[in-house]
Amino acid sequence: MRRSDHLSVPFPKELYDKIIIRSGGKVDPVDMAIYQLEEWIERTLNDEDAWTEEGFEEWQLELAPAAKGPSLGDPTKGYHWKELYLPNGSELRMTYRGQIHHAQVRNEKLVYEGNAYSPSKLASKIAGDTGRNAWRDLWIKFPGQTNWDLAIRLRRREQKTARS
Repeated sequence: MRRSDHLSVPFPKELYDKIIIRSGGKVDPVDMAIYQLEEWIERTLNDEDAWTEEGFEEWQLELAPAAKGPSLGDPTKGYHWKELYLPNGSELRMTYRGQIHHAQVRNEKLVYEGNAYSPSKLASKIAGDTGRNAWRDLWIKFPGQTNWDLAIRLRRREQKTARS
């Protein structure tokens, strides 16, 4: 996304400061707002009260090229990331400096811009080859699901399940 692809939205400073203070600077309010809006869009895709017929048709056109995209591979296989298993077709996303980046598990590989990466290398690549914590930066959506989950939350759930 180019800088001209952005617009400024008035954001209450008090709310911004509250997020920074409560999270100790770990949460970027802009990334949080973008994530919340993306989630709302996905949750309301079929909501006739939220979207016009033209909006729904535009969404269908956006999906059409994805359906013709490269093969994702055997749906019973996927990518193993420590405790997490990401089936082929799983999507990963990371927001960095206001830009949203998407990767996908295809043929047992984590693919971003046509290249295969480990989650750590992916997060680093997106952040301009700087050190990142992929568990805290990457959001995951499994095939057939509409909700995104932060990788570290999924990891903790898996660890908890393994201890049970």
